[in-house]
Amino acid sequence: MENFEEFKNQLLLKGFDLVQPFRTQAYNEVGPSQLPTFGRDGSLSFLIGNTKLLWSQFSKFVSENGELVLSQGHPLDHYVVSSIEEIARKFPCKYEIRWTTDKDEKFVHFQSLAQISGLAYFNKSCYLCVHKIHGSWIALRAVICLDRDFTLKLSPQPENPFPEGDQRLNELTAKIWDSGKLSHDSAGI
Repeated sequence: MENFEEFKNQLLLKGFDLVQPFRTQAYNEVGPSQLPTFGRDGSLSFLIGNTKLLWSQFSKFVSENGELVLSQGHPLDHYVVSSIEEIARKFPCKYEIRWTTDKDEKFVHFQSLAQISGLAYFNKSCYLCVHKIHGSWIALRAVICLDRDFTLKLSPQPENPFPEGDQRLNELTAKIWDSGKLSHDSAGI
């Protein structure tokens, strides 16, 4: 699979309608962890996520594979991993997939990655990624790092699509903290 549009279309058929290419090193320059670059100066990666579209595809998969799905510890995670791995195996190059569930040396700060890649704005007032069309109703699933040069146009950093809500959110959060109903201890901070 050499074509970005073909890759996007295959993911779309599985319900992954958010696919954002980015230069791997852009994350590595500021992220708390490192993504594989395969020794390249500018390598290609894709952030993969979904909107509500995933649910129709996942429901179809469950109805066709009930026994298999029920035997898995987490059916949605199984669907996500098996679907993305199936598509990634078609790449004619080395690749590595990082999942939102990865820890330790494979950990990826997916919220920061959404911002860096241009997919969604990472709103630190509410700690949600906000997409310009879908709002916060998105899920980030994986990043695929390829042993390929990044030759696509860089996406601009997204701006906050709803800045008017931040001031009110910050006021309400401060009010809750100040009331004593929420403390750093009770919040685990």
